[in-house]
Amino acid sequence: MRAHSPHPGGGEARQDPRPAPRVAATAGDALSADRAVRLQREVGNTALTRMLRGADGAPDPPRVAAGRGGLAGDLLRVARGRRDGGATPVQRVPTRPQAKAGSSYAHDRRQRSEPVNNARRAIESQIVSDGSKPAGSAPHVDPAGYAYIRQLKLAKFWIRFHLVNEKAGGDGGSGNLVPASQRDNRNYEIQFEAALKQDVATAAANPGDRVFYGVSVNYPPANQVGTQRQQDNQQFFPTSLNVHHEYYSAANDQWTTRHNGTTFTFQDPQPTDLGANAIPIVTLTLPQLQTIAPGYNWTAADLAFLATLGGANKAEFERYLEEGGGLGPSGAAEHALNEIKYQAPGAPTARPRRAAAPQGTIPFAARINNQQAVRNLADALARGEITL
Repeated sequence: MRAHSPHPGGGEARQDPRPAPRVAATAGDALSADRAVRLQREVGNTALTRMLRGADGAPDPPRVAAGRGGLAGDLLRVARGRRDGGATPVQRVPTRPQAKAGSSYAHDRRQRSEPVNNARRAIESQIVSDGSKPAGSAPHVDPAGYAYIRQLKLAKFWIRFHLVNEKAGGDGGSGNLVPASQRDNRNYEIQFEAALKQDVATAAANPGDRVFYGVSVNYPPANQVGTQRQQDNQQFFPTSLNVHHEYYSAANDQWTTRHNGTTFTFQDPQPTDLGANAIPIVTLTLPQLQTIAPGYNWTAADLAFLATLGGANKAEFERYLEEGGGLGPSGAAEHALNEIKYQAPGAPTARPRRAAAPQGTIPFAARINNQQAVRNLADALARGEITL
């Protein structure tokens, strides 16, 4: 049974997770899947298995012996009815998350990532952790929509984003990943994931404690904006998430809600497909540079250095892009232009040890000394009009 969450972006409908009213069982009653789940959680897996097998002479488990009423008593009556010849077909316990008493959202004993929906995109992902399971995994596949990012050559600005954090046990498969910008990833870490990882560490230090974390994904309605490729991929770029985060204390036997459907809104939307208008930086011409980043009289030396950002200096420039990822695509590009050191065409890329720094080795943006021109260039890199 799947938990219900509001889906302002057109997400798929979910079933109500609230437990159905309890109905007392009599000997020989069928044990429904819903009742089996609730009984299992009250008396434990071992007790459920033993009694449904009809182990003659087996003592009642402590939680049953303490009181024959309620769900535990129901279980004994069903099990004994079976031993007495009553037909008690037992339905398989569903593996989808069920509502946990005292909790506002679905729970499960292992990580549950919906693999994909009918549009091949992640719908929701959940995990219950006691802190003992190993960490999850780095992305090992591209989620739906990420091929579009690669085609636009924007992978340094956009990542494969975990819905459930890797260090908390989140899988690196397509059901737990969506495309998102570096900036949105940093914001999600600050607003939600830091607390999740802290709770997982706390649960690991307190046997019996558990952490539940569940995320549902909202997508935009279809539109007819942009190229056909852009339209085809629009459905894979989420607009927001609904986050549920709860902590169970064994000492207090109580779930505490951290987030009950809190909305996380993605700041950076699907990037625009510029198609044939995208220009590789290694083939950029001076007239094109002047048009794309006006407000400055660009020189042949500037152009020659920019070409190295797609060649000899590419790795260093991409490192600066990643370093500034939290600033958003344009901010990251501007940061990189402010950090990468200008070298005149033909200048050596390395200096002998103890040699003095060559005169004029300054950041490229400082050489230009025109903030608006640098910002225009950064914007062109961020939107994929100039590609590395």
